[in-house]
Amino acid sequence: VVPCHKSADIPLSIKATQLASKVDTIIIMSGDSDYVELVMHLKSEGVRVEIAAVQETTAKILIDEADHFHPITKEDWFVYTAQKRLTRKRTTTGKSA
Repeated sequence: VVPCHKSADIPLSIKATQLASKVDTIIIMSGDSDYVELVMHLKSEGVRVEIAAVQETTAKILIDEADHFHPITKEDWFVYTAQKRLTRKRTTTGKSA
């Protein structure tokens, strides 16, 4: 889980509001209490709102306001490790032009 920049909440809120009439459920992956008003607004538009976040760092008011809370635990974490590319060795023929 990588924290987002503080200013990410405004574009996310705008996009979620734009999508409200087109979706049944929106899942917000944040525990920030700044999203409480967005959750309330989306619910008033008939959207089911779920929160997925680390419980210990999630605002209680956000958990209470959401339709469902998905606690993210260490077992949910994953690490992406890119595979090394195979490189071909260049060979020289030793011939001169």
